[in-house]
Amino acid sequence: MILRTTVTLEKGMKGPIFKLIIDNQATDHRLRVLFPTKLKTDTHYADSIFEIVSRPNTPDPEWENPSFCHHQQRFASIADNEVGLTVATDGLQEYEILQADGTIAVTVLRSVAELGDWGYFPTPEAQCLGIHSAEWQVLLHEKDVIAASAYVDAYQYKVPLQVIQTNAHKGILPSEHRFVKWESESLAWTSMKLAEDSDDVMLRWFNPAASSVQLKASLDTAANSYKSTIIEEQSNHSSNQYIVAGYEIITLGFRKGERL
Repeated sequence: MILRTTVTLEKGMKGPIFKLIIDNQATDHRLRVLFPTKLKTDTHYADSIFEIVSRPNTPDPEWENPSFCHHQQRFASIADNEVGLTVATDGLQEYEILQADGTIAVTVLRSVAELGDWGYFPTPEAQCLGIHSAEWQVLLHEKDVIAASAYVDAYQYKVPLQVIQTNAHKGILPSEHRFVKWESESLAWTSMKLAEDSDDVMLRWFNPAASSVQLKASLDTAANSYKSTIIEEQSNHSSNQYIVAGYEIITLGFRKGERL
C-alpha cells in the first residue's frame, strides 16, 4: 500500500485539514487513522440523524463482539471538563473510541472478501483495490463539542460554496448580506427549501442539547413565520420567536410579503 497525506492549514481555519490518497493493493484489512487524546472520560459525542448523540466509550458486559465501532454522520468528538477534540469527516462514517488512551479511531478504508455472518457471500469488489481518497478535519476546542459550539465548524466542513455566472449589471445588494437572519444559543441549521405546495420558504433546525433555547428568525421578505411539521403542515402559531425544547426538531415556514 502507498499512502500520501496532504495537510492544509490556512489563515482563518479552525483546524488542519487532511487529505489521504491510498493506492490499495492489499486485501482483507482495515485502515484507520488514530488520534490519541489522553482524555479520561466515560462518554463521547457523535453526529447522528438530527441529533448529536452521547455514547459510552466501553460496551456493556454482555457485549461479545470484539469491535465496538459506531456510525457517525459528520463527526466524532471526545472531551473532558476542560478541553476536547473533534474529527469532522467527509463520508467516513465508522469510528471507535479506544478507551485505553481516549483515542478517536476513524476508518478510512475497509477491504473484505465476504460479507454476512449467516453464510458464505463472496464480495471480491469489496476488497477496494486501486486508488481511493479520504478527507477529514481536526478541531481542538474547550469543553465538549456542544458547549464550545464546535459542531458548527464540523457541520460547515466540506459544505461547498455555489457560484453562478451572471451578466454585467449594476449591483443593488450590499457587500455583506444575510438572506436569513436568525439568533439562537446552540441550534444547528439543517435545511432551507421552498414548500412543496407554495412559495413559502421552509427552514429547519434541531437542538443538539438537553436544555431549551430561544430561536428568533426572519427573512428580508417575510419577518413573520409560522411553525410547521416536518411534512409542512402549518400550525396556528405565528411569530418570529420560538422556544425550542431539548433535542427538538423545529421547522418554520415564511410566507412572502407578510411582515410583523
